[in-house]
Amino acid sequence: MELGQTSTFGGARAEGGGGTGNQTYHGWIAAGLPGRVAVLGFLQGNDDPTWARLDGIRFRQETFTAGGGLRVVVGERGGLALAAQATLERLELKSDPGLFTRDEGMRRTAHRAISASVMAGLGMGDDWRLTVSPGAVFLPREVNGLPYYGWTGLLGLGVEGRLKPRWRVFFAGEVPTGPGGNSLAGIQQFRRTPVVSAGIVYDAGPRTRVTLFMTNSAGGSPATRHLTQVGEVPAQWGARVRFSPTAPDGPVAEPAAGSSTSPPTPPREGADRGSPASGGVAVSGAATVPAWRAELRAALSRDGGRSARLRLGLSRISELELGAVQVPGLNAGPELGLRVGGGLHYRMGGKLVLRKEGRDGAVGVAARVSVGRDAETLQGYLVAELPVNVRVSRLASLTLAPLLLRTGGESPLALAAAAVVAGPSGTEFVLEPTVLLAGGPPPWILALRLPARWGVQGELFVTTARSTLGVGRFLETGASPHWGLSLTVRPG
Repeated sequence: MELGQTSTFGGARAEGGGGTGNQTYHGWIAAGLPGRVAVLGFLQGNDDPTWARLDGIRFRQETFTAGGGLRVVVGERGGLALAAQATLERLELKSDPGLFTRDEGMRRTAHRAISASVMAGLGMGDDWRLTVSPGAVFLPREVNGLPYYGWTGLLGLGVEGRLKPRWRVFFAGEVPTGPGGNSLAGIQQFRRTPVVSAGIVYDAGPRTRVTLFMTNSAGGSPATRHLTQVGEVPAQWGARVRFSPTAPDGPVAEPAAGSSTSPPTPPREGADRGSPASGGVAVSGAATVPAWRAELRAALSRDGGRSARLRLGLSRISELELGAVQVPGLNAGPELGLRVGGGLHYRMGGKLVLRKEGRDGAVGVAARVSVGRDAETLQGYLVAELPVNVRVSRLASLTLAPLLLRTGGESPLALAAAAVVAGPSGTEFVLEPTVLLAGGPPPWILALRLPARWGVQGELFVTTARSTLGVGRFLETGASPHWGLSLTVRPG
């Protein structure tokens, strides 16, 4: 399973749709079958306006694709491997009249897209690999009476190498050979633009892989990955996280000298009980979770705020988080550069442990990234956190968590700090202030965490933040503190 995103730089300043800047989200899943066959499923979406003006017009547009396919390993001999892949997608398009449609109603239409490719890989020693991949993509030649990209041949080349046991680098390029195009310079002005990507891969463990990269591709599916942004072709940054749930999640043998096998990841212990303020910044923000652990948290505050969060432990060092929050009276435009107004936000993210929290005051470090969206304005944003946890004694721990909020325009920085002290009969006291480095009153939360009983734990909190989840944690209410209650359920 893989989740990822690409985004342009400075989307709001360049009129690129706001959010984190013409972001494209994608998800993949693959399941192996007997006979060296894998079944693929995927989806991707983008709902931002065109990156650049075309003939002086900024067109609204939406693209969504979902589909599946097969990948077959044809054969392997020595360092050479040969595979073939074919996919079928449902491509849904919507745009202002004049871009990809003549329809004045900006209605969504559905089309078929097909891709086929052959991948030939050659190992060069133990740590480097060269891949050549010819293929073709079949997109519609016409959409609603206007020309579209059409079908085109592709020739790809990729190089991947291991620098250290856990670290690899890669470069990939793909050239469209025609007859169709993959880039739009102006209204109905199609062209062929080479697509280039380069990045670094971190093998965090047998189940978890993180990739950071630069690219000029604007697609996230087999049929759209060769397309660029409409108009200009800006450089974009991207990130992917891949989970392999069937891989062993425990100690493995050390690789032999010169081997390209990932190093072992020892089993990790501990519980991420999280913070009432932000869903995991404080307390054990850098601690690990057992594989396949589930946690559901719901909170309600006196001012009408509501939130819910589901966490799934995908491995001993990684987890996935889904959530929604209702923020009363949220209007963060002048404070954070966000064009929000509905108050209801959805969010998705994940956590990766970089260093396990140990005993005797040892430091634990984790990374957490979440993407969010306002339900009314469709404004998107990204929050990145780096919680560093220190257990100062058997009864107390401290956490510092630098935070970055990226909105496509301004990118405010903040610093969350938390102290947790054990009380009588298994209770805990939590204090967490969040300081915006750009200035402004620091929101804070004071909480009493009750002992867990039968897999359920309650928390009573008092706060000046507009919410305890999402962007509301950066903003003070400007009024008296309000109180709230949260319940966390941990099955098993």
